[in-house]
Amino acid sequence: MDISHWISHWADWDSDRIAVHFEGQDISYGEMEIRVSCLAAMLTGQLNVGKGDRVAHLGYNSPELLELLFACARLGAMLVPLNWRLAPPEHAWILQNCESKALLAEPDFVDHMNSIRDEVPDLAIIVYGGGDQWHSYEDLLPATGADAGGGTLDDPVTIVYTSGTTGRPKGTLLTQDA
Repeated sequence: MDISHWISHWADWDSDRIAVHFEGQDISYGEMEIRVSCLAAMLTGQLNVGKGDRVAHLGYNSPELLELLFACARLGAMLVPLNWRLAPPEHAWILQNCESKALLAEPDFVDHMNSIRDEVPDLAIIVYGGGDQWHSYEDLLPATGADAGGGTLDDPVTIVYTSGTTGRPKGTLLTQDA
């Protein structure tokens, strides 16, 4: 089974089962399925993300990162997780290099995003919890999701950048089968 169907499979099988326990909060497979479906609908409807597009994430480990991974897998898009320890110029270079269509980021990185905005002017930036000048993740999530169809085992699902010890970081493509 490819990654794009994991959450829906378990939501159909046992929707009340806990999928994620994070910082004292439990999220069931049923709840996760709704959020992943809504996020996939937002990515396609609001940001025109589709098969082959790249969507970056800047933040710490969180349920939202998992939601984004599974939503991207459903769309045939690729998640590009950014190392939050990198400097803004390094993030700007990676975002340009992978041609990311959107960036979902945590509020801790608003100043960071402000400093790279001019280098990636076409990048849609969504902030978890919003902010004065950024799209809010929660506000953009539609009330209902969409059936995005899913991917195949051969579809790329993520691009992970190396540390760049011999020069610039290099993007490593991982498929749903990896």
